[in-house]
Amino acid sequence: MRRCCRWFRRHRDAGPPARRQPGVVEGFRDRHVRRRGLARLARHPGLEGIVLDLPHAGPGARAAAAARGLDDRFTAEPGDFFSEIPRGDLLLLKYILHDWKDENCLRILANCRDALHPGGRVVITEIVMDDRPTGIGPLMDLGMLTAAGSRERSLAQFDTLLSGAGLRRVAATPVQPPYVVIEAVPV
Repeated sequence: MRRCCRWFRRHRDAGPPARRQPGVVEGFRDRHVRRRGLARLARHPGLEGIVLDLPHAGPGARAAAAARGLDDRFTAEPGDFFSEIPRGDLLLLKYILHDWKDENCLRILANCRDALHPGGRVVITEIVMDDRPTGIGPLMDLGMLTAAGSRERSLAQFDTLLSGAGLRRVAATPVQPPYVVIEAVPV
């Protein structure tokens, strides 16, 4: 995951815009995401963060932010990304879409598009399957199929989802195979 962190370091100066609008981080109950997200907030005093997750995840997220002295720039909002997402400049979906079938992904991505401030972007970190998948990718694909009826996707399949939600891919950065950071903007 070091390459993923390098990607964020390379792109940190590109945003957020001067409005100090928050970003939304999905899936905060994952300790890795929580630690990395809060570390990013600590390093960049101009950032604010909102995490959208189920109500039971909020107290732990708020406590972790308070322990780092970030509670003035961090909010944990209970909610459901199938209905509404808080507005932001950068919406991060990390290991979210592989949990869902295409029709649910379209709803999540369309809600992200609707929640973006002008000039905002959606950043997706997921396993991306290539033409000849090797390593953990095929195992994760099989696991997602049997556990949730969902799947890992190819870059072309992500492009189809993005297009169906009114977004277009502007970058895809491999970070640690098979993980890729995909950036998308509204069409």
